[in-house]
Amino acid sequence: MAGLPWYCQWTDFARHAKTRELCALVRDRNAGMYVVRLREHCAEQQLDGRIPAGAVEDIAEWRGKEGGLLLALEKSKFLEVDGGVRVVHGWVDKNGSRIQKWLRDNAKPRGNRKAPTDGPVSDR
Repeated sequence: MAGLPWYCQWTDFARHAKTRELCALVRDRNAGMYVVRLREHCAEQQLDGRIPAGAVEDIAEWRGKEGGLLLALEKSKFLEVDGGVRVVHGWVDKNGSRIQKWLRDNAKPRGNRKAPTDGPVSDR
């Protein structure tokens, strides 16, 4: 599995005003799951929290009117706009230290594998 095996989440996420706002905007009391799916994607694939705008609704598994969820996520401030990509709000703030640790740990040699070298290794 690529990426983080788990990620940090705010404990009041389901009751937070932003989550309630998103639920009202898309008229779905379980709309927080769209955000969870985006965060899961970031943990698995996009460690920097950046997602192309055109992929957001597919990743979230949105089945409503095209563009509706993207607009609601931006309005409720779960997504920040950065050109043609969207940034999951708070992703790096909440998970940045874990991401850096994961990157460091995965750069280390494992088991009996040898570390990469700059040139040929002699037997002498």
